Amino acid sequence: MNIICQLCKKVIETPDYGDGVLDMSDVYEYRGFTFHETCFDEGSRAVERKRAEVITETKASLESQANGEWLNGGYKNMNTDPHTGKPLVKHPKEPQKLTDYENGIL
Repeated sequence: MNIICQLCKKVIETPDYGDGVLDMSDVYEYRGFTFHETCFDEGSRAVERKRAEVITETKASLESQANGEWLNGGYKNMNTDPHTGKPLVKHPKEPQKLTDYENGIL
């Protein structure tokens, strides 16, 4: 089985010694992303940067959607957060960055 490094996009060879067990000693994983040994440090930093972007963008998107519904008269029949009083979005739209992150795209 060959695994692809998600930073440099090269194939990480994983030898099978005939017993059905793969040698995964050259594969490093961080938050669901796989890397070569040489790409791991840079890859883990890239994952953290992407994660911070996703969190920020998703939070802003949800707030924008909630405020948009509030301003458009949705407050008349919306559930609100008991702590903040802001409206809760029933079917929020996910940002593309979140979808890419969940699919393993840096």
